[in-house]
Amino acid sequence: MKKVLVAAAIACVANGVAAQSSPWSFFVKVGQNFGESSSEVAGGTYISGNRFSIKAGNGNAFAGGVSYSVTPDYDISLGLGYEKTTTAASNGELAFVRMPVELLVFRNVGANWRLGGGARLLSSTKLETSGVGAGFDQTYEASTGLVAEAQYLTQRGANPYGRFGVSIRYVVDRFDGKAIAKQPTNYSITNPPFNGNHVGLSLIYMY
Repeated sequence: MKKVLVAAAIACVANGVAAQSSPWSFFVKVGQNFGESSSEVAGGTYISGNRFSIKAGNGNAFAGGVSYSVTPDYDISLGLGYEKTTTAASNGELAFVRMPVELLVFRNVGANWRLGGGARLLSSTKLETSGVGAGFDQTYEASTGLVAEAQYLTQRGANPYGRFGVSIRYVVDRFDGKAIAKQPTNYSITNPPFNGNHVGLSLIYMY
C-alpha cells in the first residue's frame, strides 16, 4: 500500500512539474482604449443639446489567446479581441465594433516585465445603428495595424493559480471602406479612410 501511495505521489509531482514547464500559456485581458486624438466615426447632437462623438480609438476592449515560449527570453502570442465604442443612448445606439486578431512577440525582461510588439488584423469592423439612428449600418474593409506593448506581471511560477498583471500599449490603426451613399439627417458619419490610433490599458490574467 505504501508503495502505491509513493508511486501516486511521484506521479502527481511529475505531472505538476510538467504542467509548470509547459511552453504554452493562456491569457485574458479586460481594459479600456483611449483614442481622443483618433478620427470621429460618427457624431451629432442629442435632443438635450449635448453633443456626442464616437472616436475610432475609444471604447471597451476584451481579448483572449495563447502564448508560446520559444525560449526562456522570448514568447509568441496569438490573440482575438473584441473592441466597442458606443453612444449608449436610451432611444438608440451607434456602436463602432471591431475584432482584432493579433500576433505579437514578447521579450521577458527580469522576473516581471514583458516588452514586445507586432501586428494585428482588424476584421468584422462595422458601425451598428439602432433606434432613432437606425438604417445606416456601415462595414469597413479588413486592415492591418501595429502594436507596441509593455506588461508587468507577477513572477512566473510563483502562484499555482497563474500570473496577474497590467498592460499598457500603443496601437496604430487605419480603417478603409466605401463612402456612405446617404448621410443621416440627425447625425453624421465620417467616410473612410480614418485612423483609430490609441493607448490601451488592461488587466491581465495568464495561466
